[in-house]
Amino acid sequence: MKKLIVVGAGETARLATVYFAESGRHVSAYAVDRRSEPDQFYMGAPVVEIDDLQEGFLASEFEAFVAVGSSGMNADRERLCAKMLELGYELTTCVSPKALIASDVRVEPNAFIMEGCIVQSGASVGEGATLWCGVVVAHKTIVGSYSWLAPSVAIGGASQIGARCFVGVGASIGDNVKTGQGNLIGAGSVVTKSISESNCAFTGNPLVKLDDNVYRRFA
Repeated sequence: MKKLIVVGAGETARLATVYFAESGRHVSAYAVDRRSEPDQFYMGAPVVEIDDLQEGFLASEFEAFVAVGSSGMNADRERLCAKMLELGYELTTCVSPKALIASDVRVEPNAFIMEGCIVQSGASVGEGATLWCGVVVAHKTIVGSYSWLAPSVAIGGASQIGARCFVGVGASIGDNVKTGQGNLIGAGSVVTKSISESNCAFTGNPLVKLDDNVYRRFA
């Protein structure tokens, strides 16, 4: 197994470090766009600018996990994953040993699945997707790439969360529902019908579409 680099040096990176440690993996370095100081360390490991990584952390010896938040409706995480792949690094997954994942679930590179999550048989978790603690993904549901599911989100069977969606804390999505791509679904919302639009914000029960200015604050 290759040694590990975590991209990011904030709270998401800290949590990833904890889950990796629970699985017996050690983080050798943290990579960022720009360091805040010349000799910076985070959680006991050096912080290295991404453009300088290959001077001491060869892609042939290290793999990477991008652990950043949902800023820009997940665009920052997608950008950093693409950059690491361009530099030749393989992307690994970060899955808490306290998550319950069926044996046939497909978990794509750089997926982040935290403790208490349940992912049932036939489901898939896309590249760069994040499932915060306590998320339930029922059978045959597709969680799209670079989406973000906040704590305690519940998704029924055979549904589809589009790429780069953000689903807020405690939201519920029914069976056979498609959310569109790049949509923001507010905390506690209930989604019982498919959403045809993309890059919009929705909230409530019943679900209503919000003004475009609301979405632009997050995008």
